[in-house]
Parts: sequence; structure tokens; C-alpha cells
Amino acid sequence: MALLTDAYTSPLLINTLTKEEVPVYAKSNRLKIELGRYCPNLILLDEYEAANIIAKPDSILYTNSDEGLFAIRELFSISKEIDVYDSLNDKLGLGILMSNAFPDLGQRGIETGGGINEEYVCDAYFDANGEPVVLGIYAHPFLNEVDFRDIVYYTSQDIMRKMLPQIEKSLSKLANQMDLKNLPLHAKFKLKEKHLNPTEVNPGSFGSFSISDLLFFAFGINPYKQYFIGLKPDWEELLHLAGDDIFFRVLGRLRSAVQAGKKPDHELFADTFENLVCYCKLDPERYPAFSIAFGRTDDLEHVNKYLRMNFQDYLI
Repeated sequence: MALLTDAYTSPLLINTLTKEEVPVYAKSNRLKIELGRYCPNLILLDEYEAANIIAKPDSILYTNSDEGLFAIRELFSISKEIDVYDSLNDKLGLGILMSNAFPDLGQRGIETGGGINEEYVCDAYFDANGEPVVLGIYAHPFLNEVDFRDIVYYTSQDIMRKMLPQIEKSLSKLANQMDLKNLPLHAKFKLKEKHLNPTEVNPGSFGSFSISDLLFFAFGINPYKQYFIGLKPDWEELLHLAGDDIFFRVLGRLRSAVQAGKKPDHELFADTFENLVCYCKLDPERYPAFSIAFGRTDDLEHVNKYLRMNFQDYLI
């Protein structure tokens, strides 16, 4: 079941929900009307139907909430028939347990030189048996310890080969200490002296702002379908077929609201990419960004230049 909020939802996810007949609960009435109008084949649930699914211990959940799965608790009131809050609390009360399992949680990445910090990020899920399944790994560069804009993520076969064994081992440690099943996962790690330490484990950030879509362009897999159906990527085969290019995602993040009379110059911004793979326009009055762009390159400097870019310059 997918619990969708007004946070950005990628076309790839909507297409997957429709084709795989995954039922959807829309938090806002506006979103429910939009989905009903533009995605007539989606299975839309009312509050009672959604509450019944959530209450089942083997339910498979996904949300696009920027606040994480914990925000689901606010979607439903406690009904006489089903104590939704308690069932969600049992399913999603992860914070304290994760801190015990990973004492390094909360520390961000390390300096990599050139004024840029970097951490490693993965999207994964725990299957019906509680086994972790890694769907993709990205590098996440940022300028400093207070840079939380999440502008750039990139991946390549080299990153996957380097980090996959360590991240699988780290998630297995979590699985051995907690009873997590049928749950998507977004985790961040720092690498220091060849030792991998998790800095964040957040079920609700899986695929946030189309990060997971990057895996489709880089390796040809649909991470949403992999999760909903319970598939496991054959990374040996996928990486054997992958090329040597770097695939990256750039969020055209804005520092402030768009002034009246201004609008994004999408053509001008798209021209900054050497090899543009996909470009999604966003409504800056609805989101804190005007676009999501995917590119490929063999030059990491081309990727990192977007960290220092002033996206306000592309409002005309």
C-alpha cells in the first residue's frame, strides 16, 4: 500500500503503482482529486480501507512523505474498530532501537577535499523474512555540515562494487537486532578509515525527490517495482552490463519563494548539462525547487559544479 502526500511523486512511481495495482491512500483532498482525474486506473482507498490494511502485521507500506513514515501516524485518527496509532507505533517505532543498534547515528560525512564533503546513501528494503535487499547506492556530496539541500546524488558501477558488500553487512546487522519486515529503507553512511558508519536510517525517505529513479537510468531497474513485488536485483549481472559513466540527479533547489512575475528558464538550465538523460519540471510555488534533472558524464567535476550553483539565476 502507498500512502501519498503532497511531496513530489515521480512519474515512474505512479506508473509502477498503476501497473502493479498497488492501492493508494491520498493524504490531502486536493491530491485525491488530482490522482482521480489524471490517474484514473489507480486504486484509491478511503480512510477506513487504508486503516484496515495498515493494521495488518504483514502489510507492505510505502510513503513519499518528506517527514518519513512517522508522519503516517497523523493521517488517521484512532477509531473504535481499529487502533491505528498503536499498530503503526509497533510497526514504525524505530528511532531509539536504531540508535542502540548503530551508536554512530547522527554523524554526517567526512571531508573529501576541495571543500566538498561526501556520504554514501542507499535505498533498500527488508523482505518478508527480514532480509535486507539493496536496490541502489549513491554518493551524496555536500558543501559543509549545514548543507542539507540534497542537491546532487550520483552513482556508477564503481560505487556499487565498492560499497555493496559493506552496506549489505551493515543492514544485516540492523536486521539481526530488529524485527523489520516488508519495509522500504533509506540509509546514509560515512566512510572513515575504511570503516562504514550509518548516520541516518529513515524508512520514509525511500526515493525522495526521485533519487531512486536514478537507478532506472543507471542500471535499468525499477526500484519501486522491485520493492512492491519482492524482487532482488542480480547486481553481478547488472554491473557486468553497466558502462563506466557517472549517472547523477540534480534538484534545482531555490533558497526563497519565487518573486511575482518570475518563472524558471528551463531551457537555459537544461543547457548546463553535457548529456541530459531526463528533465522534470516542477511548480516552484508548490515545491522548494523548479526542476529535477538526470544526467550522465565521465567527469566528476561536472557533477560537483551544481553544488555551488545559484539556482535563483535561472528565474527570469
